[in-house]
Order: sequence, then C-alpha cells, then structure tokens
Amino acid sequence: MRQHGSDIGYNSGSGMVTVDGTGSTWNSGALDVGISGSGTLSITNGGKVSNGVSGFGEPHNTTIGIGTGSRVPSPWMAPAQR
Repeated sequence: MRQHGSDIGYNSGSGMVTVDGTGSTWNSGALDVGISGSGTLSITNGGKVSNGVSGFGEPHNTTIGIGTGSRVPSPWMAPAQR
C-alpha cells in the first residue's frame, strides 16, 4: 500500500494496522501512531514499513509490535528496540 501520509489513532480516535508476512510492505509518507488517540501498529512475520517522518503519542496510547524478521525504517525504532 502506498500513501502520502497516515494516522493510526488520531484526534480522540482509535485504530490498528497490521503488516503481516514476507512481501507485505506499507509505504507511508508521514506516519503518526497514537497522536491524541489510541493507535496500534503491528509488523509481523517479515512485514515491512517504509515511511518518512514519524510521530508517536503518549506511551499509554501507543502500541508498536515488531516481530522477528520484520523491518521498520532506520530513522526510527519502537521504544522496545531503543
């Protein structure tokens, strides 16, 4: 999937996105997760996410899971990977 920008759980909303499996790639411009809302991003089983600028909300509003063999852009890492 290609997009110019994406929000998961923005402005009091909630949302969840899963990118699952080798060959599954989500190309997003800017990616915001849990900004003033509740967001979950799961990247599993070799899935990949490629994006530009990323924003993450309050820790209690944001869940990011990255499975073995999955990839995220080098400019950012989920809190558990820091």
